[in-house]
Amino acid sequence: DSTYGTMTYVYEVVDPDPEKQTCRLLRAIGGTPISGSWTIPDEIREVDGGTDYNWKVVACGEALAGDLRNVTELRFGHNLRDGLELLRNPGGLGNLKKFVGSSDAYQTLGGMLLNGEGTQLLAVPSGWNDENGSDVLEIPGTVTTIAANACAALKNVHTVIIPESVKSIETDAFANNYGASFMVPGDGGIEQVYVRGNLMLSTMPDASSIFKETDWGATACQPVIRYEDKVVIDFMPCAMFGDGGTCTVVVPEGVTAIADGAFMGCEQMAAVSLPTNTLASIGAQAFDGCVNLTAVDIPESVTYVGDGAFHAAGLISLTGGEGLLGED
Repeated sequence: DSTYGTMTYVYEVVDPDPEKQTCRLLRAIGGTPISGSWTIPDEIREVDGGTDYNWKVVACGEALAGDLRNVTELRFGHNLRDGLELLRNPGGLGNLKKFVGSSDAYQTLGGMLLNGEGTQLLAVPSGWNDENGSDVLEIPGTVTTIAANACAALKNVHTVIIPESVKSIETDAFANNYGASFMVPGDGGIEQVYVRGNLMLSTMPDASSIFKETDWGATACQPVIRYEDKVVIDFMPCAMFGDGGTCTVVVPEGVTAIADGAFMGCEQMAAVSLPTNTLASIGAQAFDGCVNLTAVDIPESVTYVGDGAFHAAGLISLTGGEGLLGED
């Protein structure tokens, strides 16, 4: 470690090569809690046995977030290339309002943290809306991927606008964003969506649609649906579903197929609304074990229904699909 005035830096060497001398910053311990605007140092100077070392800070460790819990503005320099997104942990940077800085690996825009090319949204600070005075977050138009946990710390944002450029939303990207609604302008062409946690979101493959705005009553709790190439792959139950509440699951227009076992065991589903124009295939065991599903209307557009698609469902009424249904 090295001490600068009342500040002690704890670090580990990444590359001891005298031509490089790089390190990872693990802790920053001040005489008083670090607060306000704080800058990750570009270099840490160490004197050891009469030899001077100037360690370039190229990375930071997740534990650093705990030392920066009162920081509202986090600045970084051109040397940093790894670990910065780890500091979005809301248990650490719970008061952060913006990132500021630029390096080969990172850039910032409107207080948000992106990768160096601007194609990945890595982190939106928890206090972003307080800094910007808006409850509407518009993802930058250069972004193609919203990284896992990127917006998990975000608070008090009610609407997220996702640009046409986005192709992938990764696991837990919007976890804990209670009650947010989502919009995709134009033909977004989203190829992969997997959002879980406490956000109840039905993602729309038809990018001109508005993402389902959720009702936080227990009976309206929605499972999270995962799509790939306009095919329903699987689902994740709503995190708040635990008291027997059920809902109508809406599979939006634009979906072409429901994969084998996609909704298997979805006990939340009391009814399902299927797209009437685009759906062509319902896979084997797609609704197997949906014990609260009592009625299904198979659209005329469907040309294939797999074996056991509705096995062990609680069906009282099944219409459509003439000539396609085997013995369930």
